[in-house]
Amino acid sequence: MKDIIVSIVIPTYNRANDLRRCLFSLVSQTYRNFEVIVCDDGSTDDSEVVVKEFQFSLKITYYHLKNFGGPSRPRNFGIQKAKGKYIALLDSDDWWAPKKLEMSVSILESKNIDLVYHDLYKINSTSQFLFWKKEKTRILKSPVLRDLIVNGNAINNSSVVVRKSVLDVVGSLDETPDLIAGEDYDYWLRIAKITDRFYRIPRTLGYYWTGGGNLTNPIRSLNILRTLQKKYQLDFDRYVSNRGKTPWWFYKTRFLVHLSLGNLQDAKNEIAFLQEAPLRIKWKYVILFRLKNLLVFFRFQ
Repeated sequence: MKDIIVSIVIPTYNRANDLRRCLFSLVSQTYRNFEVIVCDDGSTDDSEVVVKEFQFSLKITYYHLKNFGGPSRPRNFGIQKAKGKYIALLDSDDWWAPKKLEMSVSILESKNIDLVYHDLYKINSTSQFLFWKKEKTRILKSPVLRDLIVNGNAINNSSVVVRKSVLDVVGSLDETPDLIAGEDYDYWLRIAKITDRFYRIPRTLGYYWTGGGNLTNPIRSLNILRTLQKKYQLDFDRYVSNRGKTPWWFYKTRFLVHLSLGNLQDAKNEIAFLQEAPLRIKWKYVILFRLKNLLVFFRFQ
């Protein structure tokens, strides 16, 4: 019996129909030496029934867990159960192109690489997608930790395949409630502290579902930033050059949060610190702020 090469870990919660689509994409993979571990965070829908539909077409294991209210604990559970040399991360509402695993494993096996990732096509609730509308990634420059700190997240969670030996050293995803929806970025930072061997596959090998159920909201976004700043302040002090020792994209995120809440003065205070952002980013948000001001002006005329 061949050793399993890839363990695909899928946390899920009340997404039976999305999970079915996700699992169908695994049946279609051209690379076949993998196991699937579905970690159900206390679903009350037909998720288990959906998994049973694939028991003869996939090497699949289903665990029904107590509801913990976030993806970190079920994902950690799945990683602990994994038998593969590599761990592939996949959210239950996303899915892959047929050659995703074939290309990922080929690169991991032939190059001195610890983690691969790639772009995903965005698909909305009407199941429409445009080839130019993507959840984009970027090539990370060495040292990867500095790039991730200074420029923010560059990696789509559902695109990642990583060596399990690396995760054995790094440990589990952070299950802190204030990091929900930010735990993946935290994980890449921790991985980057022990290896620089990240590789962006220059292909779009999956699909990112934007049809609802997003874990992020304005208040949660602010909590994530506060938690990350406490956790990584020493790294910020080392790599960030501005007086506040805070990455420019923190200001950008807070700017967007305040803008969405209608706090224009707070948004203005944040945009003043965007001088370190790339020029195209800086002007984009300056224009956005001015448009928002115009809309408020005309609303009260």
